[in-house]
Amino acid sequence: MVSDVDRTYLDTQIHSLGGLLRAAFERPERKHNVPGFSLLLRALRRGADEHPSKNPLYFVSASPPQIGPTLRAKMDLDGIEHEGLILKDQLRHVRSGEFKKLKEQLGYKLGALLSLWYYLPKTCKLIFFGDDSESDSTVFTLFSLIASGELVSKELYYFLLDLGVFRQEAIQVAWLSRSFQKAPARPLLAAFINLDLNLSPSSYGKLAPFFFPTENSLQAAAVAFENKMIRMKAVVSVGREFLLKYDWSPEQIGKTLVEGCRRLLYSKNTLIEISGALQGADVLPSGLEGMNFYTSLDTTSKGFLPRQWASTTERRSLQEWKKILLTKSI
Repeated sequence: MVSDVDRTYLDTQIHSLGGLLRAAFERPERKHNVPGFSLLLRALRRGADEHPSKNPLYFVSASPPQIGPTLRAKMDLDGIEHEGLILKDQLRHVRSGEFKKLKEQLGYKLGALLSLWYYLPKTCKLIFFGDDSESDSTVFTLFSLIASGELVSKELYYFLLDLGVFRQEAIQVAWLSRSFQKAPARPLLAAFINLDLNLSPSSYGKLAPFFFPTENSLQAAAVAFENKMIRMKAVVSVGREFLLKYDWSPEQIGKTLVEGCRRLLYSKNTLIEISGALQGADVLPSGLEGMNFYTSLDTTSKGFLPRQWASTTERRSLQEWKKILLTKSI
């Protein structure tokens, strides 16, 4: 698993100088979590088997290395074990006056993911977590295209320049892509996008079926459960946290689960199974069946396409991908 930090795990704003400074000096115990996400990460690391696994977890963030100790302390407080934390040297850009590089994340994140994959066993499978406030969907799409050998070297270099990546980062990414020419791979199981801004959630269907745009960690937990990545106990824990810590009403919890089903993130059978477990845990006292919006389940939300675990990007020409990825609505 590879997760972003800001707006995915932590509710932080680092894309301005003021936000960057606040994040740098904020104490671990004062940092706010995205509801339920720390529980989800712990559950994914454990796995769904009877005997606990220790699935590797890495973080890739645009936060500066100077706040690394604070982030690690926060993860310790949340009980999140991990194998590594990759950070961007944002303060170096501030000191050198390269303020434009504070906001350009595509080249940095893509380079970080490719570098990480380079050192991982080539039999491993990946799950990505990001959000819709940056370029995460573009990064994850390009990673899939590069890993499969469809977009590499010189073509990739000029493609990245067109997307606004700085020359130095584009060269680095193009160089890293060479290894996939010799050994193409399809390591990506799923890419979760936390809809923090909730802009055009149905647009991810244009990219690949492995994208799961979720409104919150409870919908993401339902997807993970359906694909046998976590236990039902973990889904219930996330639901209970929404109810007790974040003051969600049973109706709000039920409604977001129904909406995830209507958006084709998971099946109706999965929704019914989860609702029964939440009812047994007194998170949904009446179950979803007793709520009047349950009848809307058979109506798919407009514009949404079926999601598919461990799928691949559709075969398109380079010009088609440019047109899609240069669209700012994604």
